[in-house]
Amino acid sequence: YSVVEIDMEENNMTGKISNALVLLQSLNALVLRRNSLTGVIPADTVAAMPSLRILSLQRNRLSGPIPDNLRDNGALDTLQIHGNAFTGEFPLSYCPGRATIFRYLTLDCSVNACDPSCCYAENCIDAVYE
Repeated sequence: YSVVEIDMEENNMTGKISNALVLLQSLNALVLRRNSLTGVIPADTVAAMPSLRILSLQRNRLSGPIPDNLRDNGALDTLQIHGNAFTGEFPLSYCPGRATIFRYLTLDCSVNACDPSCCYAENCIDAVYE
């Protein structure tokens, strides 16, 4: 058996996202939104998960810069990170050409600047959360 999806939305989770997730090599969706997770996104862990397509971390208490290597796994196409306390700009490495490489992306553009040639209004979720 393989775990292909973890959906722990609104489970009052606290603490950091575990690096042990890397052991779930068949995982294609990690949904941890609307909890109280802290710390940074474990970028090397995410990058080493070859099947992970969906990373949904919105509305937690995550902080630090938005990692620029999340797509190193070659599969991640959905990144939802708005409603956290990330610092700095959205990495331009995710924006070859004129659009983001993510099929679906949400972030706080008023906090984490995103070059207009990369992010569009529909990518920006500022102050109003679903």
